[in-house]
Amino acid sequence: MGTSFISIPSGDKHLSASQSVRTGIWVNDSILQLVLRLLVLHVPEPPPGEVGVESKAIRDQWLLASGVAFTGCVPHELDTISTSANGLLIIRGALKSLSAAMNDMPAELPGPLFSLLGMGEPATASIRIQDLQSTVADILSLLNVDRED
Repeated sequence: MGTSFISIPSGDKHLSASQSVRTGIWVNDSILQLVLRLLVLHVPEPPPGEVGVESKAIRDQWLLASGVAFTGCVPHELDTISTSANGLLIIRGALKSLSAAMNDMPAELPGPLFSLLGMGEPATASIRIQDLQSTVADILSLLNVDRED
């Protein structure tokens, strides 16, 4: 079972890319992919035209990242998406919405949930909702470090 690193650049806009401090966390690939798939469902429907382009791109990226077996390198693109004010708003909104929805979930989700969501083979074990909740909370914490918005 692989793990992927989620890294977010510093919110200090005065630093160059080489000076930017990056903080991050390691996340189990299966948990990250399930979180990304669930986040897609919490991103509002993008409006038509140019206004919805960024939202649609985020959804498309997360669908890809959650639907293919990327071992040790799930392409979440959170580091890139979070550099735009609108992207950051979309991510935070989806994370907060998902977090609130998980409060009403049972302690474990069945392993076949992966195939139900179109994510490949069913998992052999149940998925602890606590693992999903802590990953969402950790990502939110990363996004809130040193932000000036």
